[in-house]
Amino acid sequence: MAHSQLLGRIGTNYVPDAEEVAVLKSLVRIREDTIQSMDTRIQELQDELASLNLKRARHIQAVEDYRALNSPIKQIPDDILTNILLSLLPNLQTENGPKMSSKHPAVVASHVSRGWRSLALGTPLLWSFIDVEIPMAPYTFSLPSEWLEYVARVQEYKDAVEAWISRSAECPLAIRMVDRGFSPIEGSPSVAAVIKARKEVVDAILACSGRWKCVCFNFLSVSEATVDLFRLLEATPLPLLESVDADLFLSVVPRNVQLPMSVICPALTELTLDITPESFDQPNYPSSRHILHILRSSPNLIRCSFHVYDYDPRPVTEAGWEVVQMAHLEALELRGFPPPLGFASHLALPSLHTLIIRLIEGPEDLGLDVADERVCELFRSLGGSLTSLVLYHEPLAQTTILRCLGSLQNLTHLRLVSIRVPYDHESPERGDILVMDRLSRRADTGGSEWYCPKLEGLDIVIRVMDDTLEEALVELVAARYQTAQPVGVARLSDVRVTLKKAWTGGDIVQELQERGVDTDNFNLEISESYDQLVSF
Repeated sequence: MAHSQLLGRIGTNYVPDAEEVAVLKSLVRIREDTIQSMDTRIQELQDELASLNLKRARHIQAVEDYRALNSPIKQIPDDILTNILLSLLPNLQTENGPKMSSKHPAVVASHVSRGWRSLALGTPLLWSFIDVEIPMAPYTFSLPSEWLEYVARVQEYKDAVEAWISRSAECPLAIRMVDRGFSPIEGSPSVAAVIKARKEVVDAILACSGRWKCVCFNFLSVSEATVDLFRLLEATPLPLLESVDADLFLSVVPRNVQLPMSVICPALTELTLDITPESFDQPNYPSSRHILHILRSSPNLIRCSFHVYDYDPRPVTEAGWEVVQMAHLEALELRGFPPPLGFASHLALPSLHTLIIRLIEGPEDLGLDVADERVCELFRSLGGSLTSLVLYHEPLAQTTILRCLGSLQNLTHLRLVSIRVPYDHESPERGDILVMDRLSRRADTGGSEWYCPKLEGLDIVIRVMDDTLEEALVELVAARYQTAQPVGVARLSDVRVTLKKAWTGGDIVQELQERGVDTDNFNLEISESYDQLVSF
């Protein structure tokens, strides 16, 4: 059968004879030879393609190498590159910045190239901010592996602190240390190892105390190891230290631990002590006498803030005490209980211009009259020089607020802050309304005095503004922004209202225009940034 006829039998049940079988075998051999020839050619082409791909990859690598060698970043002088890296560093105000880890800018830079590594390791300033956070230790460790893991983590922090201190050479240091707390359980086999590991971190920071420039400590519990950081302020001169911010919760205080009563830091200009006792029967809670001792030892302070928990109802009338002279102090913040009588009169603050008052109601047995008298003495002694006041007014009685306003003859800026959440059925006495009501008209003294006659700016920070506050605000602006302003009374030209919820009431600007206020030269801002301004 011919070749063409056999092709027509493909795919059928036809059975070829002997002659046809021979023909088919011949056709198979021919096709197999053709396939083999093609396979050989394909392999040759694949080998050639692989060779071309390899050559192409080498050319690509060469191009990348040439481009990298000619990269603009390599042309940046070391001093500019150093400044770029320094700008990426966290600081004491950057709470969420990169910690001492592989993500730290200095560490990242040291892994880019040999040149960058040499620059990073040779620039002490890149390592001059030590930011360590000791995690909270569990109350109990049910398995040995748990406390071994915790101790290993703390030791890693210690190693990082020592590395940073070594690389910072002799640079002044900024230090932030957060201790989430540790309550040891008596008899636990893990306690000794945990205490030792935590103490090693503190000891590493103590070892470089001569280079402290700014320190920020936030401890949720105080141990003998962590309190050493504060005892050092009293026991050792720290010539470079300019700023101290200490936030301590005295939940667990060993009996033999005492907080410092003075600070030997001649360069100290900023001090914040926020020390909160768990209970008022603790011997270590900060008192007004404690604060006066610290102020006496820090004559160069410019700004300071204290949390006062003075349970002692006795006035500050220590025999032989002299007035504490603070020639440079410009800003003072007081929180907690009203300081006792005699506290303010023991202070001479000729440069003071800013006062922040955030008091809470004192102990019940202190008495409301005594608490109010304490606040009034504070304003009688310090109010005359103030140009700026931040007042959390809610704990204060209305009569107290009015007496305090009478002492603010030079005040130019006032911020009234409300943090209370009123209930719908309540009609509480509103300190902010009272203040605006009295600022909008002459005092009831029979004379011609105005409260805060130099006031130019008013901030109201409140959760929700209601119609009553709106009405009082309009009345105030209309009274203090007149075309024919009374002699000696400044024009109120800047008003800011900060709310938690958006204001959906009337158009205040339109109301002011109807009252004759020139709103083109008057600034009114209503924002919803309450949570950014008020911390709890």
